[in-house]
Amino acid sequence: MRHRIRGGQCLNCQLKYPAHYNYCPQCGQENTVVRVSFLQLLRDLFDNYITLDSRFGRSIVPFIFRPGYLSQAFNEGKRIHYIHPVRLYILMSLLYFFVFGYVAGIKNLTIRALGKDEVVMDSIRQQKNLITVRGDINFSAISQANATNENSDSSLRSVGNNWFFRTIQDPTMTESALLDSLKNHGLHIREANFIKDLDKIVAKQLLKIGQRDLPMFINEILGNIPLMMIVMLPLLAVTLRVIYPFSPFYYIEHFVNTLYLQSFVYFVFSISMVFMGLRVLADVAIHDEWMGWCVSIPHVILLLYNYKAFRRMYGQGRMMTMLKLSAFTFWYATLFFIFLTLELLISFFTF
Repeated sequence: MRHRIRGGQCLNCQLKYPAHYNYCPQCGQENTVVRVSFLQLLRDLFDNYITLDSRFGRSIVPFIFRPGYLSQAFNEGKRIHYIHPVRLYILMSLLYFFVFGYVAGIKNLTIRALGKDEVVMDSIRQQKNLITVRGDINFSAISQANATNENSDSSLRSVGNNWFFRTIQDPTMTESALLDSLKNHGLHIREANFIKDLDKIVAKQLLKIGQRDLPMFINEILGNIPLMMIVMLPLLAVTLRVIYPFSPFYYIEHFVNTLYLQSFVYFVFSISMVFMGLRVLADVAIHDEWMGWCVSIPHVILLLYNYKAFRRMYGQGRMMTMLKLSAFTFWYATLFFIFLTLELLISFFTF
């Protein structure tokens, strides 16, 4: 048991009470005059925002299976029985960070996406060269290497412009050579009047990122999405206020609704990334058909969830709800693209 040094007056609200009281009867602060230690500070932070108490247990079922119920309950004044929306948002953000960091660290997910097939091809070329040098012609080994080589070529094409990532990661690549390579592939960096020698600046930064740590750069961008969403959420609440101008809710109540909706987004994509991580552990290329399902299914779930939430929260008909959900989804995607582009530019030029 932690030893308390009690006083006869609350340090928070200045109420005087008997010294044997453990807590202030007016504001509830603990009766102690001991300075707060670092461990106590961390414990208070954990208790206030991260602890999974009974309210979280009561909230998780309606949060997942009854879209819009928690928003409705909170706006009706039922705020003690269920978890606070800000606390739920923090928990789901931490879940997203944890799962993303874990999955990205499994055999380095980003490296698998960009360069695993190229490493395999190099290994195959070395095996074929070794067979040739030794003079020990093993037709079975050559046939197997050629088959794997063809599969690797197909995988490389499915990844997309993999040549781009290999080019910027080449330690011998120069700025001028990179610009020539981009032009040969139909990518030309246009000059900007407000930035002198923009093409050279971009080329220099591309080589800096590629040769230093490309996977870290990509993971940093994806990992900053929750921070980006904190800035987006107030604008999304404005969107709800605009598309529901005659609803009885104030802006803050729309904002609470966006907190619950975005918390569910983190939850769904965290589950999706768990399945991606399982596929990586199973040594399956991340660009296979399963990964396509891991991306598309969450979007379908989110559309259905938001539709149900809008119907419960605002009480309008099916057609009107679908129209307003379409407008909200379009504006959500637009804002997300704008903020992601800004984040990409900031990260690119400050990396």
